[in-house]
Amino acid sequence: QHLREKGSALLALRIVDDPDNWMCHIECSVASITLGSVYGKCIVDANAGIIQQRMQDIADNIQYASRPGNVLVDILPWMSHLPSWMAKWKRDGQQWFEGNTAFLNGLVREVEQNMVRLLYFVCRAEPG
Repeated sequence: QHLREKGSALLALRIVDDPDNWMCHIECSVASITLGSVYGKCIVDANAGIIQQRMQDIADNIQYASRPGNVLVDILPWMSHLPSWMAKWKRDGQQWFEGNTAFLNGLVREVEQNMVRLLYFVCRAEPG
């Protein structure tokens, strides 16, 4: 509740300060809410633009890949058997998968580390 209120107030201030870039402010706010609720990560710091851009790239890639007919293999399924050196779409897809998997696994690792730290402090605080 508190995080949403803070995020809403920050979004309103950004839109009032820079109304010409309202869509960018909304996208940043959505990215912040998503990262906060899913990964417990606040992106109000200097890395906000980088992380928000990475999330936007992931969303754009998913949207592109899920649109039927964007790559020739959707029309000619036998092309899925072509080796990567002959199929740029296959190389691009593999590169996209590896990069985004590494990014998202990094976020999951951060959550795991934070949970371990929290568990450590909770266990130390319990009377023995």
